[in-house]
Amino acid sequence: MCKMSRYQASPQINQNLPMSPLSTLFTQPKWIHRSLVTTLMGIACLACTNSPVDPKGSPKTLPTLETVDIVQISISEVITGGLIQGNGGSAIFSKGVVWSTSSGPTIDLPSKTIDGSGDANFVSRITGLSSNTNYFVRAYATNEVGTNYGNQLTFQIKSLATIETAAVTQITIDGAISGGLIESSGGSPVSAKGAVWSTSPGPTISLPTKTMDGPGCCNFVSYLTGLNSNTTYFVRVYATNEVGTSYGNELSFVTGLYDLEGHRYETVQIGTQIWMAENLNTSKYRNGDPISNVGSQPEWEGLVSGAWCYYNNDLQFAEPYGRLYNWFAVTDLRKLCPAGWHVPIDQELTSLTDFLGGEGIAGGKVKVAGTSYWNPPNAGATNESGFNHYPNGYRGVGANFKNLGISGYVWSSTESGPNTALIRGAVFDVTIFFHYGNPSKRDGYSVRCLKD
Repeated sequence: MCKMSRYQASPQINQNLPMSPLSTLFTQPKWIHRSLVTTLMGIACLACTNSPVDPKGSPKTLPTLETVDIVQISISEVITGGLIQGNGGSAIFSKGVVWSTSSGPTIDLPSKTIDGSGDANFVSRITGLSSNTNYFVRAYATNEVGTNYGNQLTFQIKSLATIETAAVTQITIDGAISGGLIESSGGSPVSAKGAVWSTSPGPTISLPTKTMDGPGCCNFVSYLTGLNSNTTYFVRVYATNEVGTSYGNELSFVTGLYDLEGHRYETVQIGTQIWMAENLNTSKYRNGDPISNVGSQPEWEGLVSGAWCYYNNDLQFAEPYGRLYNWFAVTDLRKLCPAGWHVPIDQELTSLTDFLGGEGIAGGKVKVAGTSYWNPPNAGATNESGFNHYPNGYRGVGANFKNLGISGYVWSSTESGPNTALIRGAVFDVTIFFHYGNPSKRDGYSVRCLKD
């Protein structure tokens, strides 16, 4: 009996055994199953003794042999071979394996290996295979009587998983949501999947910026966290199986604050608060319900529910002024600001004012500088806070639209009476950030959202 160590064949192995495949065996990828080692060592062991030659005078027959089990070693290669059981009484002068996408391949086909001659068992390496294709393979041996074949085996090349990156949604100043749609596992279990991102194209799983969303071939959702605001990111999903790791299509996005209609808002930190650096410009509540657009002044004045309009009901004022909202929209339970943000209470606007030096000078620090939007002299306007306050005017009860270029106001969510609420505003000719306590809840003012 041939004795072999766990990892090395006995020195008694027939030296005619083709060494090229065996010599490269242990250089193959680590994911080759241990059964490959066992299979090939078994072939080598059986090669320790040549098949007996039939006694002189016995009829010569076809060789007899068995096809070795198949082991995949890459995305286009497998190893198999043949176990020679008998030479049929005459020398074997050709042997190998032959394969096809049809059953019963023969040596007439070009798709075969030629693994030498002699009675020794042999190893065959099949290359250039395609994934997701059924193949039929069998070993062959030829002597002077003819060619005989071993048992036929079938196999399919395992491939990388195929996966698609889901659209990036719910983008915020520090996070986003994506995910993966797994189209095929590649013929082997998916052991890991997730999303990976970077500020450079082509992120890979070697980066720490990735999610690990478990094994399995189910579609999945990935939460991208710890992002920097106002930054472009590249993201793609990945899936790993025993063949390797594949990636979905790459998408890019810019972090920031978005509403449900895709408007992106600049943000600014002032003290410990993070504010929108522009006025809200959405026609939907946070849950997706529409906010009524009301143009008629009599209808506007009779409202007790949320509504919006552009200044003078004219779309040209959408940028940079945003939309005007009544107070009923501000306090609607469906929420006006994007998730994670809210309309400030009066005390939060007071905190902003105090941080900027108090009511007497804060107006100059929040107003957009110059006279492109504000009427001259736009007193003390430096916008050093980055708040970007514009003179968008307002829509009043009994007064329709007023004060474009003269003043700009923002709602708080704090009421001052049964029919009134508190606002803050700046005007063109002073540096004051005014605190008004008697505007009607039916008036239309701008909204600035504050991060929770």
